[in-house]
Order: sequence, then structure tokens, then C-alpha cells
Amino acid sequence: MASLVSKVFTDTTVTQHLFTKRDMMNGLSTKQAEKYIRDKLLFRPAPYGLCVLALRESNEPIGIAGVLKSILLKEREYEFCFAIKKDLWGKGYATEIGHAQIHYGFNQLYLPKLFASVCKNNRASIKVLKKLNMKLLYSDCPHNNWLIYVINNPNCHLQIT
Repeated sequence: MASLVSKVFTDTTVTQHLFTKRDMMNGLSTKQAEKYIRDKLLFRPAPYGLCVLALRESNEPIGIAGVLKSILLKEREYEFCFAIKKDLWGKGYATEIGHAQIHYGFNQLYLPKLFASVCKNNRASIKVLKKLNMKLLYSDCPHNNWLIYVINNPNCHLQIT
């Protein structure tokens, strides 16, 4: 876990795109990061929540991902999120993670749609969301520095436009 703490949660390049609270965007101390991991990550099977991402080959922790109840939208909406350590950016992991989370949300949780919130200046993640065929839904989110993207479950009759 030490690698995850030092490479994700204390790196301001990562946290500025991960958190909506200004004090958390500037990176967490090691103690704060360890507490966040204990409080927020799942260490047991559950349908919703954040889990540790690890490389298949080495089992090295590289980030977090999961499907969560949205903090930016209505109570019963779900979004997926991910954060990976900076030295792995641009290698296709985010797209792979996004595809897996959409598949899980639609085929295991039977959600009619999935959302993703992204910081307006996070061009790389916006590019990933577009690559995942997500559509911009809100550009005037209550947290004014964020955009909301949506993708509809093609097997569900409820569609969001």
C-alpha cells in the first residue's frame, strides 16, 4: 500500500484531478492518504465502492477504481472513477479500466446509465471518456470546475440525452 499512497494520493498532479475539495486537491499527507484508503477503499467483495488496481503481471498496486453513488448528481445515480499513478499515464490503462467499469456497471449491476465526472482541465481523461463513447451531459456542474459525461446502457429502455 505504501506505493499506492506515495504514487497516487500524495502526488498533486494526480490529486488535482481526483478530488473536488480544494484542500485535498493539493495532495494528501501520508497520514491523510492512509486514512483515506482505510475509510474509502473496499477490502471485501461489494457491488459498489473503490478498489485497488493492480498490474496483472506483478500485482503491483497502481491506483484505484470503482463504481460509486454520485456525489455530484442525484442520490440514485452512479458514476465510475479511476486514478492511476502518474508514471503510467498515456499507456492505455485508463481506457482499459473504463471499458471494464462500463461492462461491469451494465452487465453485472444492470445500471441503465453510468456517469463520469472529470475536472475541466483534465484533457487526458476527457479524451478517454470520449474514446469510451461517453457524451458530455453537463458543463455547468455544481462544482464549477467539473464536467459530467454519461453513457447509456444499450440493453436498457431508459436513455439519457
